[in-house]
Amino acid sequence: MKTKITWFLIGFVLSWLTWSGVVSFRLRPRDYTQSWPAYLQEETQHHWIRNAKGQRLGNFRVFTPADASITAIHIQTLTADGLPGVSIEDDNEDGSLDSILVADSAYHHFSMTDKNADGVFDSHDYTTGIDENSISYSDNNMDGQYDTRFCVGRMLHVAIDSQWYDLIHKDKKPYVDINGKLTPVKAVEGVWRILEEE
Repeated sequence: MKTKITWFLIGFVLSWLTWSGVVSFRLRPRDYTQSWPAYLQEETQHHWIRNAKGQRLGNFRVFTPADASITAIHIQTLTADGLPGVSIEDDNEDGSLDSILVADSAYHHFSMTDKNADGVFDSHDYTTGIDENSISYSDNNMDGQYDTRFCVGRMLHVAIDSQWYDLIHKDKKPYVDINGKLTPVKAVEGVWRILEEE
């Protein structure tokens, strides 16, 4: 009887050690971007994923930073390109989650940011894709109107009174062309305004 109990205990311990080893190996921090397409590896701003812990959850994989001081989470589908995906991060490393980014399988990106960690989103951005013809829009004060847009060639346009203008830099100062007149402008909390003439 003692022999059977001894062998049972030995088998139990060996099984537990094997299971623990397999789980530890599967959950070890590693660079999950290596399996991503090259363009996603270059585009990602979530550098902590290069040393992250990953766990499968249904049809998704959930990533968390290996470094406990980084507050973030990334969720992606188990498709070849990992899209759609969602990232929730602490961009300014103040210990509070302050941005959410969603990317769909057509490479559209939408993100919202809480700049002062008060639980209220302050701005949002939308990008039409990742190719050279994509356009990025930003609403810097969450009023429902985009304030800036980056177009082909990284040309920056600014919205003033619901009208788009090319942003022109002259003598290191920003201007827009209004009816043929170079007019000085200024960004006030991300919203572009015409400067009053002195």
